[in-house]
This record gives sequence, C-alpha cells and structure tokens, in this order.
Amino acid sequence: MIKKMLAGLVGMAAAFGTAHASDWVDTGVYGVSNHGQYFLDRQSVRQHADGTKTVWFRIEYPTLQRTRNQTYRIVKQEVRFNCRRHQIAVGPTFVYGDTGDVVSQKTGFEPMIDPAPDSIADELTKVVCATPYAALP
Repeated sequence: MIKKMLAGLVGMAAAFGTAHASDWVDTGVYGVSNHGQYFLDRQSVRQHADGTKTVWFRIEYPTLQRTRNQTYRIVKQEVRFNCRRHQIAVGPTFVYGDTGDVVSQKTGFEPMIDPAPDSIADELTKVVCATPYAALP
C-alpha cells in the first residue's frame, strides 16, 4: 500500500513538474503611495514562443495595507511582458495577510496594456525587458 502511495506521489510530481526554490531579488522599483518594494523571482522568468516573458513578483509593504476589510503586507503576482511592444499584463495575484494566509486572490491575465510613462508598470517593464532573463538583477 505504501509503495502504491509513493509511486502515486512520484507520478504526480512528474505530471505537475517540480517545485523550484525562489530567488527573490530587489528590482529597485518602489511604489510611491504605499512605499511597496518590488522583488522578482529569477527562477520564475519564462520566455514564451510568442516572444513574451512571464515573471513572478513579490511586493512587500513596510506597514499593513487595508482593502475590503482585509489587511495585508505581501502581494505575489505573475506579470506578462511584451518587450517588443513595451506592454504589460497583470496575471494571477495572491494577497497575504499578517499570518501568511491568502486573504485575496485573482486568476488569469488581464489584457496587455501600454504602461503609463514613469509608472511602476513602466519601470518593471524596463527592468525585465532591458536585461536577458538569465541576468535579471
């Protein structure tokens, strides 16, 4: 019985891929209003056949943030970049409360947009697109 369970777990790991250790690095991008600090996970950077890149970001806030009766300090989100067109699309987003529990989440990607000049999205696009993915900060 244990062998069957172990074989099932190994099969599931093969089917869903293996987890990777995150390698969060500071992007040097900071939010203005809430002073959030943006980190990217170098291990998550993916170059896709359509020329886009996806990257996971972690945004850390020095103080508790509040939205819809929830407090949080960390947000993780996947973002898709079209470097050739200088466009960005926000994807799956997870908001973490003080205890580390997910207090809010969203799935799927928004449509690609042109980021506003000098916005956080514009700065993140410059960071991700100006550097080969293997050499990101």
